[in-house]
Amino acid sequence: MGTIVFYIVLYPLSLLPLWFLYGLSELIYILLYYIIGYRKKIVINNLKNSFPEASAKEIQKITKAYYRHFSDIIVEGIKNLSISKKELLKRFSVKNPELVEAYFNKKQSVILTSGHFNNWEWLITIQDTLLSHQAIGIGMPISQKSLDREINKRRSRFGMIVTHSGDYKNKIESLDRPYALLVLGDQSPGDERKSYWTNFLNQQTGFVFGTEHI
Repeated sequence: MGTIVFYIVLYPLSLLPLWFLYGLSELIYILLYYIIGYRKKIVINNLKNSFPEASAKEIQKITKAYYRHFSDIIVEGIKNLSISKKELLKRFSVKNPELVEAYFNKKQSVILTSGHFNNWEWLITIQDTLLSHQAIGIGMPISQKSLDREINKRRSRFGMIVTHSGDYKNKIESLDRPYALLVLGDQSPGDERKSYWTNFLNQQTGFVFGTEHI
């Protein structure tokens, strides 16, 4: 079923130009914000807790901006299935690459950690062309295995090795050059009892143990 969804729906959509997909994003925004109200109460409540001094009008403005951005991320994620290397390189560059290259020259691997900022799917896909290290990305598998397999094929088409937390050690041991392990460490923790809790934006927030364990 996942393969059918990929080749009948997602991949054909990805072949459409970005300007068209951004137009589709506006429709997704209207659907999510005005019609479905997807997690709207949670978003508004979190914003009120994070910015208690903000007025109702300001909270509404931020909420709408969030849903517009979220809708853009959805269509950009679809576009990632077929976007060219040339187009991705127009949108990504590495600042101070010498900081990482110094480790490569010493044949040392590195761990790069970030959050889900802007379009992380594009970053995952293009990372191997930005640095000399072999790029490895650790992700959470999609429950639909056939869809997960097809999406990971597209993520890895420019050299990135996509793996999951249970298999990354085997991938690392098979490499013959230093690697850059990319960890997006701001996922919601799966087990609240095995999480690091701290006050973040005026509310208790759980974080996964990830990079420090690796």
